[in-house]
Amino acid sequence: MSNKAAKLTKIQSVVWAEQAAGAGNHAERMAWIERHVPSSHQRLVRHMLPDFIALVVAELPSKEDRRAFLDDIPDDCDPSWTKQLVALRVQQLWADRKKR
Repeated sequence: MSNKAAKLTKIQSVVWAEQAAGAGNHAERMAWIERHVPSSHQRLVRHMLPDFIALVVAELPSKEDRRAFLDDIPDDCDPSWTKQLVALRVQQLWADRKKR
């Protein structure tokens, strides 16, 4: 694979992860990935997803909405650290906002 093809694949994977993050609840996000992402890239997109999910969660209007969104992520999803990473990333985003 050429460098140009590798670069496009990385960029496309980021785009897919961002699109999947906005696809609704956890089951809908996983179904979106299954439908739109080639099987050879699905694992990579799932591993990129937590950062984009955190951005979606941070924009929700209330703490209850954010908690419900986080609670929708199964504890045993793939990758297994998704829920914890999203929660930590949301906390970091909120801390950064408070500093401004």
